[in-house]
Amino acid sequence: MTRGRAITCLLWILGGCAESADPSFDATDGRAEDGADGGCRAGGTDCSGACVDTRSDPDNCGSCGRRCDAGEVCNEGICASTCAGGLRNCSGACVDVNTDERHCGECDRPCAANEECRAGRCVCVPACAGRTCGPDGCGGSCPPGCGTGFTCSATGTCTCSGTVCGSACCPAGQVCISGQCCSPNWRRDFPDTFLKGIAADPDGTFIAVGSVGAGLDLADGHQALAIQIDACGREVDREAFMPTGAVRARANAVAVSRTHAYVAGVMGPSVSGGGATDGFVTRVAKSPLPVGLFVEIHVGLWGGDLNDEVGDVAIADDGSLWLAGVTEAAPAWANHCAWTVKGNAATGAACGWNPFGDCTADSAWSVAAVPASRRVYLAGRRGAGAFLAGWSSSECSTVAPCPCAPSVPAVTFAPVGALMAEGRAIATGSTDMHVAGYSEQPGGDYAGMVARIASGRATVAPPWNPTARIDGFLAAGREAGGAGGVIVAGVTNWDGSGTSATATGAVVRYNPSTLAVEWTAYPVGAGACWDVAFDAAGGIVVACVSPTSSSVRRCTPAGVCP
Repeated sequence: MTRGRAITCLLWILGGCAESADPSFDATDGRAEDGADGGCRAGGTDCSGACVDTRSDPDNCGSCGRRCDAGEVCNEGICASTCAGGLRNCSGACVDVNTDERHCGECDRPCAANEECRAGRCVCVPACAGRTCGPDGCGGSCPPGCGTGFTCSATGTCTCSGTVCGSACCPAGQVCISGQCCSPNWRRDFPDTFLKGIAADPDGTFIAVGSVGAGLDLADGHQALAIQIDACGREVDREAFMPTGAVRARANAVAVSRTHAYVAGVMGPSVSGGGATDGFVTRVAKSPLPVGLFVEIHVGLWGGDLNDEVGDVAIADDGSLWLAGVTEAAPAWANHCAWTVKGNAATGAACGWNPFGDCTADSAWSVAAVPASRRVYLAGRRGAGAFLAGWSSSECSTVAPCPCAPSVPAVTFAPVGALMAEGRAIATGSTDMHVAGYSEQPGGDYAGMVARIASGRATVAPPWNPTARIDGFLAAGREAGGAGGVIVAGVTNWDGSGTSATATGAVVRYNPSTLAVEWTAYPVGAGACWDVAFDAAGGIVVACVSPTSSSVRRCTPAGVCP
């Protein structure tokens, strides 16, 4: 082995390129064997099966077979007496030893097939065929390279030591949610807000709604609020708005269609302490979030100057819009009534009615549309018990008069020994339904309630009653598109005020069949958790409040909540 060849091998070792036992390029004839047509390297010419550089080869100077006379050199394809232009005479060939791969740095120092001559040194540059990335062991790489978070092996393969997430690689400790690498337990705080509702959008974002202005009590100047959040909890956009004629407003719930979000809640058309509250629903374009009014129900769900409120909103598969609410049949909420509204999302027509035709201290707080079944369910309070009733989404009119009794008869239930029970949320399943809420126990204590309704019968779980104050559930949802566990969210140890210092938010998973509690989580710093949604990776996203701010948090399916 010549000294020059030994130096070249040393460069391979130091640079990470191993010398091939069967190189694809023979330095003596310059032919690249892996070429599709057995062709020569750039700058080479095939002369009778040999790759030559006609710019410097004295036997093929300028063209194949043209030989320079004795004593002449081949200089830039012309036979001449001397080399010019800074070229060196290497056995009759005028070459640039800074770039010539047969004479790299000095005469008769060839580079290997996977090397190029750069500044007089042979540098490893592997072929990119079959490779997707670098490094190649010599500081180079083959395009297009690896995506964010990937590493590249010595053979040019992009590898991910964590979780592949679209074109990125999530490192250990992160999860892939809707094409983004996110913390499995993120939390985002929103000061001076009161967020009561949240819904997942099929595009992977969430829309949370409530009011600008913290606290449960609706005060003058509070505006309804919608906030768009991405899969990792980052705020994308927000819109605060006041329904026409209102001086105060709070959104309670949101439902999402392909192009819009429908925000429903309560508004005060006059100053605090005077007049009545009305329910409203507003259509909001999803991205960005400019407000476009759809229909505002601010003439009273029942009619007249009464206190009315929309508690929930749902969109059925046929595009019909359904609201759950409560209206007052007498002053000071003495004898309130359950109320429901059906609307046409395309035209804005809407009509509301009392589902029972009478008032016995009734209320309706939750409405849910079951995908594919074209059924809509209503839950709330009927007399002293909770109820679940339903319709086909094609039933009932959006034009007055529109009374429409439930075609799925109401099932009324309460825990054994309870003085009162109220349903606050519905979790839809494929063969059964679950209603979550609370019940009043003897002695003025309140406990959380979960019931399973199947085949027209209700089975009620034992009361969830960790404290002697108000414990109750305000939200519910079913994991895995209606096939998984029942997740409920709410509050424990609440004193009933909007500034309770003792209240603590809670998230609980129930077995859908046995109604056994499988885990309980208490999000840090949450005073109450008002709504729950699910992301594409099975995460549980809850909207929680404290006296001065709100938060949206992602809990894992195992019940780890930030």
